[in-house]
Amino acid sequence: MQVAHPNILAVIIMALVYMGIGGLWYSKGLFGKMWAECCSHHGKEKECSPSTKCYIGCLIVAFITAYVLAYFINMSQAVTTGEGIKVALCAWIGFSATTMYSGVIWGKKPLKAYFIDAGFTLVMFIIWGAILTNWR
Repeated sequence: MQVAHPNILAVIIMALVYMGIGGLWYSKGLFGKMWAECCSHHGKEKECSPSTKCYIGCLIVAFITAYVLAYFINMSQAVTTGEGIKVALCAWIGFSATTMYSGVIWGKKPLKAYFIDAGFTLVMFIIWGAILTNWR
């Protein structure tokens, strides 16, 4: 079985979309204030004010994640938006949501912060699954 490589332009744009939606998701108007309160109650005030290095790192991670998801979508031979979203949901639950939860278990991350972060990645995986399936 020969698998088509992901469309790099689509992956780059999906990484930028991740950053844009992340900016909205973690803004004070949505979940940012609640998330920052979780950080400050958890003794991690410094982590709540990101630097340029944090944004660059996040963009790189978003690119890698979108690339791998696009590869999974191509490997699964998903052709409809619904099929792409199914692949994305499987990847999210199997890799993202579960590994993020270890921060609750071992790092004593507040459950509220976990749900804010996991909710964001869920939304992103759904968007990515829908778009990457149709943009090859």
